[in-house]
Order: sequence, then structure tokens, then C-alpha cells
Amino acid sequence: MTLPEKDLNGKEFQAAGLAGKPVLILVIRPYHNGVRKELPLLKKAVAYAQSKGVQVLGAVYNYYWTPKLKKQAIDFVKREKLSFPCLPVCRDWVKRYGILTLPSHVLVSAGGKVLYHLDGALGEQWKLNALVDVLSEVAK
Repeated sequence: MTLPEKDLNGKEFQAAGLAGKPVLILVIRPYHNGVRKELPLLKKAVAYAQSKGVQVLGAVYNYYWTPKLKKQAIDFVKREKLSFPCLPVCRDWVKRYGILTLPSHVLVSAGGKVLYHLDGALGEQWKLNALVDVLSEVAK
């Protein structure tokens, strides 16, 4: 899986730090209705994932990036108090992984291979927790 080298704030992101760890990537877009509805569940899923040894990343999507859109994304991440690294991604990135709907959930093995992606809001906590359980089991 290819990830951006910098987070939303321009800070270097070390993808090598994820080596050997399963990763759940939450593909979100600031102020998207589906994302906004799913955020409370996503935040709870982060804590659950961390308890299971699964790393969580945010892939913050915009079709393209302008300074204004970047500022909106940074403000969104701060306001929502997202506790995981958030990386900016654009149209090419989501197309590469076949993502069609937001939010999306990408499951990445400890070896860095995309195992599966699930498009759209899941709507229930147990479903998000089940994704985490699958990733933590595959990592064993």
C-alpha cells in the first residue's frame, strides 16, 4: 500500500513505523454527511483497535487539494479531536484502491497488503469492531 509521506500538517509520516502491524485506514472527507454521521462510531472503533494492536490511520480525501481545502481539513481533524494520524489523499489514491463511497474502511495486513475495503457507513459499532477483530486475527 502506498501512503503519503506527509500528514495534513506537513509533518513527515513514517510508514515504516507500521511495518509488522495490521492497519485500519478510515477514508473520510471533512463535512461529508456520511462521515459526520459515522464519526462517533469511528472514534470508538479507534480505541477498540488500539486495544487489539491494530493501528488506525485517517485518509482524508478531497478530489484535489487547495490551501483552503487543506485548512478546512486541518480544522476538521482538530475540531473532531481525531486521535490518529491523518494523511491527505486525492482522487488518484482512492481510485487506485477502488474506493467508491465515503466513509470507507481499508484493511491492511501486517505485511502491508490491502486485504479488503468496505465502502460506506457501517452504522453499527459491532460491525466496525468486527473489522478490527478480523485484522487482529489475521496478524497472528
